[in-house]
Formats: sequence, C-alpha cells, structure tokens
Amino acid sequence: KTKELEGITADTTDKRKLRNCHWKEIRLCITRAPESVETYYGIALGEPHLVGSMMLDCAKHKGYGDNTHVHAIADGATWIADQYEDQFGTNHRFHVDFFHVCEYLAAAVNSSTLDKIQRGEWLEKQKEILRQSKIETVVGMLEKLKQDRQPSTQEKEERGAIEIAIHYLKE
Repeated sequence: KTKELEGITADTTDKRKLRNCHWKEIRLCITRAPESVETYYGIALGEPHLVGSMMLDCAKHKGYGDNTHVHAIADGATWIADQYEDQFGTNHRFHVDFFHVCEYLAAAVNSSTLDKIQRGEWLEKQKEILRQSKIETVVGMLEKLKQDRQPSTQEKEERGAIEIAIHYLKE
C-alpha cells in the first residue's frame, strides 16, 4: 500500500503484521521464610525440570532444609505440581491460586444458558464452595451446567468452556 502526500509516496503497510516474532515464557518463583516479608525471586526459561531446580534453589536461599514444609501457590498446570513433588517430596502442600480457578469458572458460566444475574450468583456460590476446599462439589455444579446446555455444532467440535473448566479442576 502506498499513500501520496504532497508529491511524496510513503509505504503505509503496517509492518507489525509482517514481522516474525518469537517469544519464550518466563517462569517466576517467589520465596520467603515464614513470618518474613523479605522475598527472594528466581526466574527461569526452559523445560519444567530446570524450573523445578530453580524453585528448589530459591527455597534453599531462604533457608529450606530437610524439615522445612513448603506452601506452594501456582496456576493449575500439572507440570508445576509435578515439579513441587519432584523437588520437595512430601515436604510441601500445593494449592492452585484462586484467581486462575475463578477465570475458568467465569468462562464456563458465561457460556451457559443462565442470564446475567444468575451467572453472577452462580459464580459467587462456586467461589464460596471453593473457599471450603470442596472441589468435587464445584465439578458437580459444572457438570449440571453442561447438562443444562445444548452445545452448538462448533462447540461439539471444540471443547467448550464448561468442559475445559471441569478438566482443569479434575487435574
């Protein structure tokens, strides 16, 4: 595409759309000792085992030892939970962060047949149930949403938001 302005021809093609981009995910780990506000940060690129090693190094930097219990919070990616298991064995407890779970629940209920008010009420109820660690109950409520909904042909070909949320919570 060209644009002529006062006798000057300029190329107006949006070059951002033509460039080839590559990205890498940066994995971040934050550790701190109990009763402390001082934090130590670790950053890793690469395979899960490298990230796991970085998590262990961060914990050691803040005083981790054989009798230390690690409280881990992360998104629900299976590889993260696996790395905590590999690095800390039985000396850890892994929790999926609340925000990520709520994102999946919101997407699921927004694809349901409930109206806007019912969706908000449903989501708040599920959040309260999650705060009580009753994951199976929330999965059951998602299954009910799924049964109440008639998926379109396109959704049958793709996994719908409700099915994705169920899978996420089950994992």
